[in-house]
Amino acid sequence: MPLLAAYTGSPVSTSTALAIGDVWAAVRVLADAASSLPIHVFRKADDGRERVGSGLLADLLARPGPATTQADLVSSLMAHLLIYGNAYIAKYREGGQIVQLGLLAPDRVRPELEGGHLRFRYTPGRGGQQMLTESDLVHIKGLSVDGLVGLSAVSQASRVLGLSDELVKHAVSFFDSGAAGGTARPAGVLRLGEGVSFDDTDRTKEKLRAEARPHGVLVIQGDSEYFPVAEKLDDSQFVEQRRLAAQEIARVFRIPPHMLGAPSADSMTYSNVEQESIEFVRYSLTPWLRRIELAISGDLDLTFQRQFVRFEVDGFLRADANTRSEVYARALDPVTGWMTRDEVRKLEDLSPEPQAATNGKTQTPTNVEAMIANAQN
Repeated sequence: MPLLAAYTGSPVSTSTALAIGDVWAAVRVLADAASSLPIHVFRKADDGRERVGSGLLADLLARPGPATTQADLVSSLMAHLLIYGNAYIAKYREGGQIVQLGLLAPDRVRPELEGGHLRFRYTPGRGGQQMLTESDLVHIKGLSVDGLVGLSAVSQASRVLGLSDELVKHAVSFFDSGAAGGTARPAGVLRLGEGVSFDDTDRTKEKLRAEARPHGVLVIQGDSEYFPVAEKLDDSQFVEQRRLAAQEIARVFRIPPHMLGAPSADSMTYSNVEQESIEFVRYSLTPWLRRIELAISGDLDLTFQRQFVRFEVDGFLRADANTRSEVYARALDPVTGWMTRDEVRKLEDLSPEPQAATNGKTQTPTNVEAMIANAQN
């Protein structure tokens, strides 16, 4: 019988999901990766885009609130999306001006559509209810079937998560059974010789049970002999089931299994690990980042004058120094190139060259390797 089909345990809820080790690891992988990326504000320009270093949105993202950093906000935002399928950024105002950003507990907010207008029924921890609008919060949702509420990965895959939880509980029970004098299956049977009185062995039995925990030893009368009877976890394919559960959770959250410590189908080499890392950014992380970008950029209270936000994911996708050197050399070719030296230096986080260095002439691809070496140092 398939493993999941045989599992009939209680489902996992959104409030208990993070107590499961594999779920905690999966959420941390995505939340930590997202929080390590800077999010910048840009303005659409006639010739592309330009970075906005200050202003309402830039200042709020740099410092969302007291004792809250941008990384804190993004990390919690990702955790809410992964667990609940929805995240709500609250806009706190003073005198009508937004001065802080924070997060509302997703399980306390319920979106409702009334007369073509979107409302959010919010239940604070102290009780009572409030009706909020889009001027009070920014709603970011995951995959949705009604366009109103995002689906929770925990709720949709509760059986998979519950299986992982039950396997851990089984392991704990296996090693802990008999420790409190319970009726667990004994580790073995000790048969005493005919010359030993069974009534005189109470102290011996207690000593054996204490030394043979977690499963204890059953003592009976008879010729002295010992029979091991305890079943090992390996005998019930526990390790294989545990591995499968971890792989299933990695599949639910769409991350490479090796990031949870679970083995992959292929052997790990530098080449396929690098490829999996690129796929992690493209197919696991970027879809969530895109949802966050569009939700914030589409909020008219936060963005104005054609502003929008973008996560800088280039750091995750940067090639090695030799590959970048080859690409830059082609990009700086005097005939077929499409970049200038200053544009390349900007990509490598280097300051522009003095104007005298170029002497007003067309920049050439000389010393590309030295440029990259300087950036690395």
